[in-house]
Amino acid sequence: MQQLGDMLDSPINGMALDVAWHSGFHELKKYFEPTSQPHAYKIVGHGPSVQFYMKPDRTTVTFEDKSGGNIAPPDSRLLALHAALAKILNASGAGEYPNILSDSFREE
Repeated sequence: MQQLGDMLDSPINGMALDVAWHSGFHELKKYFEPTSQPHAYKIVGHGPSVQFYMKPDRTTVTFEDKSGGNIAPPDSRLLALHAALAKILNASGAGEYPNILSDSFREE
């Protein structure tokens, strides 16, 4: 568990997302499934708003450092954990539960 805690505040748990993608990723409506290529993932989303933002020609993403600073890509284990949670919540019909829980904390 400590190892997971150490990973949370490092670049391997980070990625730049636009507002729409950040919201969907946070709400577990969007996730990434690994492909056969290193650091490349299939983009997966649930719900009508997700499909609106997904361009037909943009079905995969490859994480790479373009800064020249040797920043590690997101950790595949963390992306797999996020994908597993998203799949379970969406398959069980509990996909809205994280939103309800998150909203309750904002109101306090």
